[in-house]
Amino acid sequence: ETFALGKGTDLYRGGIKISAVDSNTVNIYGFTFAHHTCESLDLYLYLEQYKNGSWSTYGIYQYTDDNVSTMSRSRDVDVEPGYYYRLRGYHRTYKDGRQESASSMTNGIPIGR
Repeated sequence: ETFALGKGTDLYRGGIKISAVDSNTVNIYGFTFAHHTCESLDLYLYLEQYKNGSWSTYGIYQYTDDNVSTMSRSRDVDVEPGYYYRLRGYHRTYKDGRQESASSMTNGIPIGR
């Protein structure tokens, strides 16, 4: 699990995790926590695949919750076996015209090897 610490007035913490479910499925999880209720919280999850010597985007999952102080999402994603996968996260708060954000990234994990 990887954490991004917010240093602002509103954003407290963000985190992500990727894990193998089986030989062709990963579970991706992320959260965004604020110090208090915000107009909206965002969580963007970017699943990446290591193929032919470089990382590229395999899937993008964007979530927004309104009038909350915490949010989280988890989902299983079917992937091509035989490659490494990692997760990048983007965590953002909106309150009173302020926007604060932080990023996070996991290490790569092998799937179906």
